Amino acid sequence: MLKNDFIKYRGFPFGIGSLPHTEPLRACEDILKNFPKTPFWPELPQRDFKERMGYIQTEGLPGITVKEDEQRIYLDRNRDLVKEIGDFYNRFLVNNQDSMAITPAYGAGFKAMTDLISTNVNKPLLLKGQLTGPTTFGLIMKDQTGKALLYDELMMDVIIKATIMTARWMLNNIKKLGIEAVIFFDEPMLQSVGSPSVPINKEEVIRNLNEIIDEVDCPTGAHCCGNTDWSILMESNINIIAFDAYRFSETLALYPQALDEFLQRGGMLAWGIVPTSSEARDKSVDDIVKLLQDAFSIVAKSGINKEKLISRAIVSPSCGLGSLPVDLALRIMELTRGVSDWLKEQ
Repeated sequence: MLKNDFIKYRGFPFGIGSLPHTEPLRACEDILKNFPKTPFWPELPQRDFKERMGYIQTEGLPGITVKEDEQRIYLDRNRDLVKEIGDFYNRFLVNNQDSMAITPAYGAGFKAMTDLISTNVNKPLLLKGQLTGPTTFGLIMKDQTGKALLYDELMMDVIIKATIMTARWMLNNIKKLGIEAVIFFDEPMLQSVGSPSVPINKEEVIRNLNEIIDEVDCPTGAHCCGNTDWSILMESNINIIAFDAYRFSETLALYPQALDEFLQRGGMLAWGIVPTSSEARDKSVDDIVKLLQDAFSIVAKSGINKEKLISRAIVSPSCGLGSLPVDLALRIMELTRGVSDWLKEQ
């Protein structure tokens, strides 16, 4: 079932996850300046390769080898995987969340943001966290031969259970701040599901995702920055679907029945209407608001009530900002905040 208490954040701005900063504290200060009520902790891939998508949550996984000189992390099947996987399942059975923590070596932004919030008098309403979702994680992580772990049934079970543990660890640490949490599972690789390159079916994708989010006691979201079969996420137990509304609003309108059922169950859409490219330099808040209004109209033409779309909308950049220049990333966050101010008034 969906966790329906996220509606109170309608209209607020949310970040996707990554920033181009190399200084964690500066990144967190910039986030809180633009998203003071709904910040996220930043992944900083330009600070260290271990902060790249997928890699950031590999600590504690059995069989994982880090090659610093090659900037590569992979599963080494030459290790004693029977023992390591057995040890992992023992940790899972006793809910040893700390063994799957994200340390500052792999995700410096989490500690920097939680430390900063803990010392602030004016606390945000929540903190958004993010992890790589199981399908994308399974495609990113490979063994030493280059075979994706998505096609290894045992290792996918490990990945799913490890993601549950990391999400629980993150949630518990956010709760210690006295604020709410929302955790997103980034799934950009969903755009390839069902293709010859990713021959897995929709039901498997939904089952893997649901196994994780059903074990996480807070609202959850999923982000896909490409085009996909959106019914995959609409039929899952996710609360929030974050999508690239700047490019793909028309494709969302292809699934009116699934979308209407998702919204009826309490689901929300994070409209990624602010472009995460140099195009943002020439856009004003009014320009982006017009784009968002057009996007609402496009989806409403499929038969979805427009007022319902607006009442269940939050706003975000179209994708993460980790590969951009810092000044452009800041501009995109400013635009997102400005569009949020307009949306809250509707």
